[in-house]
Amino acid sequence: MESFSLTSFNSASRLIRAHRRLLIFSSCLEVERPGLVRAEAEGYLPLKVCMEESMFNVVALKVASILARVPLREVKVLTVDGSPHCIQLHHAVEEAFRIARPGCRLRHLVV
Repeated sequence: MESFSLTSFNSASRLIRAHRRLLIFSSCLEVERPGLVRAEAEGYLPLKVCMEESMFNVVALKVASILARVPLREVKVLTVDGSPHCIQLHHAVEEAFRIARPGCRLRHLVV
């Protein structure tokens, strides 16, 4: 499974348009829980981000930009429990949904 950086990915990428389902996950999970990431990425385009390295507003605007350009079917957010940084990813995606008001499903997963 190949994953891509959320913040450096084109908001209207042909890969996003082809999949129409996104898994946005904490990048540390590729090391900590690679099997889980592979399983959750099945049928989704996996986009990773580390909220210790990325600003909340950058992530929220990137997700809102994707939602405004591509009619997605689902967005799934996957993070680790107990991380004060990872919880921001869930909030950033929620904010993007408030801004873009997409017609797709949003799921939050915490491990």
